[in-house]
Amino acid sequence: MIIDKGEHSGVQKKLEMLSDCTDNPHEVFVIRAALGRDLHLQMKENNWGYYENFSKMLKGQPKSYVIPGTAAPKFITEENLRTILRNCDFSSNLENWLEQSYARMIVDKSSYIGPKFQSTLDERKKLVLDIVSQMRTSPPNDNLANLANLENDYKLVDDTLGLSNEEQWIYCGMILSRLQNSGLTLQELESKSIINACLDSKFE
Repeated sequence: MIIDKGEHSGVQKKLEMLSDCTDNPHEVFVIRAALGRDLHLQMKENNWGYYENFSKMLKGQPKSYVIPGTAAPKFITEENLRTILRNCDFSSNLENWLEQSYARMIVDKSSYIGPKFQSTLDERKKLVLDIVSQMRTSPPNDNLANLANLENDYKLVDDTLGLSNEEQWIYCGMILSRLQNSGLTLQELESKSIINACLDSKFE
């Protein structure tokens, strides 16, 4: 297949299912487990997992993992989440990506899935830039005000981009950004039905 003006090289080979594993053989953690098996390595812990939603990730409940008899990976927890967000500067990186990449992508008729009317695409670009502007607004020191603002932010993305899955992960990013830059706790976030529904959403 032609991808980005390149061509497939080498010989195509279908990956076979790993013994005692029902996961897609393309998954990174499946490939890692297969390499460990073939090299006769005694692997005692998992270092990869994927989750049905954000809430299950925080609870250390991966959807599946391969190595039998080992503990489920639990890299990100409620206790270390804010530190991880700050260390990787999540908020600024998401803002910059939305502004410099995503907002440009959705007005490119060749790259966006959905209606191709130019006016519609321009409106979506403005929406994304409005979201970035909102994320860059300094949060108040009042957690109740932060929660109210986050609930109101949902109106910016709910049923506006035209693709519900994209709306969910962008709103999830807004939640994480606010968590990074405020004193909000996960329990406070989960107390609001709109926010909790996003954290419990299954992203695909």
